[in-house]
Amino acid sequence: MPGPTERGTLQLLWSCTSTFILCIWTAMHPNVVPVRGVFPTGFYKAALMIVAVLLPEMVLCMAAAQFFHAKDVHIAWKEKWADWRNRNQGRRTGNNEEEWLGLSGAFFVVMGGFVVDTRKGGASPLVTTITGKGFIELLENDTIQSLVDSGELKKEHFDHFNVEDKGKASNIAKAIVVCQATWMAVQIAGRKASGLPVTLLEAHVAIQILYSVTAYIFWWKKPLDVAEPISIPLDESYLGSHDPKMKTRGDIRDQSFITEDNQIWSATHMFFRVAHDVSMYLGGRVELYSAITALINCALHATVWNSHFPTTTERLLWRLSVAGIGLFPTITYVITVSNRLDRYLLKWFFSTRSYSKNIICRPFQVAQGLWYIRLEACGLRDAEDGRRIEPEGWFGKIHPCLRIVLVDIVILSTSLYLASITYLTIEAFISLRSLPAGSYSLPIWSHILPHI
Repeated sequence: MPGPTERGTLQLLWSCTSTFILCIWTAMHPNVVPVRGVFPTGFYKAALMIVAVLLPEMVLCMAAAQFFHAKDVHIAWKEKWADWRNRNQGRRTGNNEEEWLGLSGAFFVVMGGFVVDTRKGGASPLVTTITGKGFIELLENDTIQSLVDSGELKKEHFDHFNVEDKGKASNIAKAIVVCQATWMAVQIAGRKASGLPVTLLEAHVAIQILYSVTAYIFWWKKPLDVAEPISIPLDESYLGSHDPKMKTRGDIRDQSFITEDNQIWSATHMFFRVAHDVSMYLGGRVELYSAITALINCALHATVWNSHFPTTTERLLWRLSVAGIGLFPTITYVITVSNRLDRYLLKWFFSTRSYSKNIICRPFQVAQGLWYIRLEACGLRDAEDGRRIEPEGWFGKIHPCLRIVLVDIVILSTSLYLASITYLTIEAFISLRSLPAGSYSLPIWSHILPHI
């Protein structure tokens, strides 16, 4: 017997919400948090999902940047091992080390999966993570190759099968997500073809799913939900000028090793950790691509420009918000391009994720840190090491007062962008209280496709 030809409000809400949460939860592949326990990793992934809702284009750019960075690590691993084999051909039997790491292992490097074990003994509140750049430097210096040759490092440290086993990816979960996302896309296309209206919630969820699925493709080989990093025994002499007894400060994008406190893991700290991990790939082409994807996000939301809204005020706010998610990232990119202002934002994120555990003091520390970073970006305050860093490019040639105005515009544009995308998300849900005729009708064939 045929099913009902209409859907109820709760059914519409459930289908969109379940698809939305399922796709984002499955698509988000968090980095490794160097803190043991369920809560730190859970807080980190929850924060990553929130950022994916508010900044879908930046999460997409993060996924793409990590993919290409992982490819660089993978290529360096194969090339350096081939070079090592050629230089030591007379005394090495060869264990096919070039194939150990794989792309999954390279992703594991990029996501902070390897930490330094200095073999000093005793518990320490600090942990030192090897970045992708540091890992490549260890290969170029023959550090990893010599430790493998001496037996201090083994295949188990780098084998991509072990890395993949640490992840929790499920082919069944992937299949369910693909079916659910396909059902959502086909249903919207079918409604348009049948002349039925598409609700704001369906349109917004479909756009978010598009970004999440694209990020999912870039993260396909990235290990999922890894709880603990792998420790590599390295003496301090292998770390160059880096001191593992001191916390890392400043812009860490050019750092080979990062030392931080491994006992700070509140929800607030995890949120700023995610903000830092997403923002650290900004600069150059990635920042340009982020602005372009924001314009695409604006264009996609503009497809429901003339849809039904409960009130004229909500329609006006929707249109202003749609314009805002395209305009404000563009303004930010134009101001920050070529002057590396994004590095100050990264410094603020990185320092904020290491602030006091005291929940009362933390908001004041966050606000104070933003104020100091604002002055430092304008060349009006010394850095932590006492050096006065002059602004670069055209930004350093203008009057300091104008620099403050431009930095404030960047902060305001970022805040207004977040307000715009937040409103679009909220309005998509509250618009269900007043839908146009035909919103509850279903195409007859839509019952055939499997979905949740």
